[in-house]
Amino acid sequence: MAGVNTKDFCKMMKGEGTFLLDVQSPEDFAEAHVKDSFNIPAEDVADCTDDLPTDEKILVICKDGEAAPAVVETLKGKGFDAEYLEGGIEKGWKAFKLPTAHACAT
Repeated sequence: MAGVNTKDFCKMMKGEGTFLLDVQSPEDFAEAHVKDSFNIPAEDVADCTDDLPTDEKILVICKDGEAAPAVVETLKGKGFDAEYLEGGIEKGWKAFKLPTAHACAT
């Protein structure tokens, strides 16, 4: 399953009806995340789908692009419309010098 490149991911984020799900650990999320993202650690997503919108595209982001594909597969298996950012925060977001938020700033 292929992810979405950073340029297209940013376009999707600006669109109507999208929900940004960050699946990093709470510690990594506190260190750096995309503003306005909702954090559920990857290992908890399958048990927390009741907390996710069913009427929006879910854009998944993780730390390095490794955890997000499995999360998207899980979400799609439960009927969600989901995509993920190739490379995650480290290789996909920060590599393009895009801003991140930190726990003390949110």
